[in-house]
Amino acid sequence: MTRSGLILAAVAVLLTPVGADAHLFHFAGLALRETQVARDFRLIKELIEWKDKHFDFAAKVYRGEIRPRPSNPAEPGFLLKARYQRTFPTPPLKVLAVEVDRQYGTAIDPWIEARLAARNEEGVKAGFRVLFYFQIRQLLDALAKHGDRPAVARQLFGVLTDYLFTAFEVHLALSDRPTYLRVKDTLEHLRAAAGLTDPPTPRLNEIGRLRTNLLRLLAKSLDRRVAKVVPS
Repeated sequence: MTRSGLILAAVAVLLTPVGADAHLFHFAGLALRETQVARDFRLIKELIEWKDKHFDFAAKVYRGEIRPRPSNPAEPGFLLKARYQRTFPTPPLKVLAVEVDRQYGTAIDPWIEARLAARNEEGVKAGFRVLFYFQIRQLLDALAKHGDRPAVARQLFGVLTDYLFTAFEVHLALSDRPTYLRVKDTLEHLRAAAGLTDPPTPRLNEIGRLRTNLLRLLAKSLDRRVAKVVPS
């Protein structure tokens, strides 16, 4: 096996699904919806956090040339395949970043590409926090609109917690503990407003208020060189 193949095989072993107690944003009785978007970014983080920093492979994941895929019970662990070998449920992260840049005048894609080339780990993560902010904003908009439908609310909230964990939890817990605790508290109230507690009592008006609060909290952690204006 080539050196590249050995590296990718090692990444495949490390990349495992989010467990039931993997992080503090998890709620009892609510399964996380592991998404391809978060799965791709988790692989990028693994690659750039290693001691020898594989930014070249991270760039391939960002551009969609290499993507992790969910496990198949018939296969041993995770396999990595090129884009042409599998149809993925979402486009590569780069495509999402370019689209957000087009819609909101941000500079996510050039920022991430430049930081990958410069082998700047924290800079890469800062760019992705902006991308995930806008993905979370879309989820919250959908939750505010459909939060009175239990099955839809549960799915949306599961994806929301996955995105928050992937992009924000460790960063906030280490760099801004007060904001981290406020995000966690807001998320708990949002879960209740979406009717995901017992007994379920969905409150769409409350969801809208909590949506704004959560986005304002997350916006505090964003690098404004990537996004000068961040809509809440």
